[in-house]
Amino acid sequence: MGAVRYIQSGWNSTRFTKEQAQKQFALLAPAVYDLRDRIVHSMLFAYRKVEDVKSRVQAIADGSGDADMIQDLSDLGVHGKNNPEPLVAINFDMNLLDEAEQKSDELASLLGVAHGEKAIDKGAKILRDKAYTFLKESVDEIRECGRYVFWRDEQRAVGYGSAYFRRKSGSSNKTEETVEITDAP
Repeated sequence: MGAVRYIQSGWNSTRFTKEQAQKQFALLAPAVYDLRDRIVHSMLFAYRKVEDVKSRVQAIADGSGDADMIQDLSDLGVHGKNNPEPLVAINFDMNLLDEAEQKSDELASLLGVAHGEKAIDKGAKILRDKAYTFLKESVDEIRECGRYVFWRDEQRAVGYGSAYFRRKSGSSNKTEETVEITDAP
C-alpha cells in the first residue's frame, strides 16, 4: 500500500503544480498582453513609412491566444532590435524589447506547465490508477481465498469482507461482498 500512496502523492504533486501554473499565468497574462499591445502600437507608428518592416509587424500582431501572444513578444523583441532607428526616432523605450523577450520566456515556461504537461499529468494518473487496480485485485484475491478457507468459521470469514460494499448496499447481512473487515489473519 505504501507504493500506491507514493504514486498518489506524485500524481497530486503534478496536478497541483499545473493548477498553480495556471493561476500564475492568469495573474501575469493581462499585463503581458498590454505590453505586447503597446509595443505593436509603437512599432506600427514608428515603421509607418517603412512598408516591409511595418507589414512584418502587422503579421506578428495577427493571431490570437496565449501561445500566439508569447511568440509575438519574442518576435517583436527581435524585430525591434533588428530595426532600431525608427523606434529611437519616436523616443521608444528600447528596454521594453528586452522585457518582451524576458516575459516571453517566462510565460512560455508557465504555459508549458499549465497546458503542455497534460501528457505527464495523464501519465501520472494512469500510473496511479494501475497501482490501485493491482492493489485492489490482490486484496480481492486474498478476500476470496479467506472466505473459501474459512467458510465454516464465521468469525474468521468476517475478516475477509468489505465494509465499503456493506455501506454501499445499505445492507447489514453478511454476504460475501458485504461482510465487514474486522480481524484479518
